[in-house]
Amino acid sequence: MAALTQLDTENADRDLSSEVAVLTHTPDASNARRVMAVIKLGDGTKDLDGTGGNFTVRITVGGQNYNGGGETKTIGTQVRVVLYTEEFIVPANDEVVIYVTSPNAGDTDVDTTCDLYELNDVNATALSGDSTAADNAESFFDGTGYAGTNNVIPMVTTTTNLTNAPTNGDLTATMKASVTAAVPTSNAIADQVWDEESSGHNSASTFGKALRQIKEGIISEESSVNDVSATISSFVTNLTETTDDHYVDVSLVFIDGNLVGQSRPIASYDGTTKTITLDEPLTEPPTDGDSFIIKTDHVHPISQIQSGLATSSSIAALNDISVADVLTTQMTEAYAADGTAPTLAQALFLIQQVLTEFGITGTTLTAKKLDGSTTAATFTLDDASNPSSITRAS
Repeated sequence: MAALTQLDTENADRDLSSEVAVLTHTPDASNARRVMAVIKLGDGTKDLDGTGGNFTVRITVGGQNYNGGGETKTIGTQVRVVLYTEEFIVPANDEVVIYVTSPNAGDTDVDTTCDLYELNDVNATALSGDSTAADNAESFFDGTGYAGTNNVIPMVTTTTNLTNAPTNGDLTATMKASVTAAVPTSNAIADQVWDEESSGHNSASTFGKALRQIKEGIISEESSVNDVSATISSFVTNLTETTDDHYVDVSLVFIDGNLVGQSRPIASYDGTTKTITLDEPLTEPPTDGDSFIIKTDHVHPISQIQSGLATSSSIAALNDISVADVLTTQMTEAYAADGTAPTLAQALFLIQQVLTEFGITGTTLTAKKLDGSTTAATFTLDDASNPSSITRAS
């Protein structure tokens, strides 16, 4: 088990559209430290633009890239997110710099907070902050006993089972039985801890809040199948969201039943019927009541990837074009405006008409279109009688 100690926090409005340092800190001038970072993007006012995509978190330790370079963090369309780094070792007197880069040009003014935490193994001294008290606590439980002074023991508020209690030495058998029955088992304590609602842990810099934020940054929803006629691609759920396509281009993962571990991208969601349609089929239909989670990641289904690629028929059509097709296909008449770069067809038409269909009046040369009357372009000669240069006028 590790305890978290906040070493530093930095907050500012950042332009994340290009790489920017969000925290700079030297943990310890004399000792190595084991640390991790938590990066919060957006504060409800200055948020991400909601495009999502692959953000990059890069860490340098002593001026060198940690693990050789940046780590990609895939973010959905949320405008406020929390990113976590893995834990890493910082040698003595080495400076840590954490950088963030957004793939989106719109993320130019985002409230950004970066917290750096040290991870320490927990022992009795760390819990109490008092080495003497820690030694005394150990004595209570290792069988050596503790005979200190000024010790405060909670007042006994009931006399049950205290009849004929010994004045010194061991407890009576009846008292031992009562104490044993009243003390919760280790399993009961563990159940109380793990079954505690995470929504109640919102205190800043607490491990409970950090765990809740990690969960919320990975899993957006947990629900189950509500469909006895589910298919391999579509099924009704127990979700409560009413907005159509609220869950699209994110992963659905089954967490129990025959499909446990299978993950598929969501293609569409019907907010009225609560029906999910998958982009790729499952190996078999889910069973009514099977549980699943919906992740916060953004994925590109195969259908979206394929739509951006050339098809075999379009490639075949391109390969079927011959030189004869290019040279014998009639062009559409067109002319570029003065000062505008022409297309190949526009250039050829203007050259042809200037050479074959024009008239000169004074210092003006007028090229006609194919119909022989409509003006295609006009040019200005430097002399009406003996011109030596020509300039396009319109």
